[in-house]
Amino acid sequence: QIKISTTRFNTSLELKNLQRVIDFLAKLSKLDPTLGEEIGRAGSQAVLTKIFVQIKRCISIAESSCETTEEDFDALMDLQNSACEVYSPTIRGMPFTNEELRYRLP
Repeated sequence: QIKISTTRFNTSLELKNLQRVIDFLAKLSKLDPTLGEEIGRAGSQAVLTKIFVQIKRCISIAESSCETTEEDFDALMDLQNSACEVYSPTIRGMPFTNEELRYRLP
């Protein structure tokens, strides 16, 4: 289960690390759409669904807290936007035939 510190979202080390991983996956999916599809097939969308649930939970906590700052909301929204990029990348169709894919794979 994914646990995120609920004290200060904009300074949370867990949130920053998660943001880096999701940003990396988003960039990787843009650079190599075929690899992006493979990442999606490997279960990243199931993990991202769990992350979305946790982000919603954190937003609810932030909304009910008097100590939440604009930076906290920005950090959560940035994470949500990055996760959306990975979850639903632009699909332009398969750039390779099945034979070309088999040739590329070990």
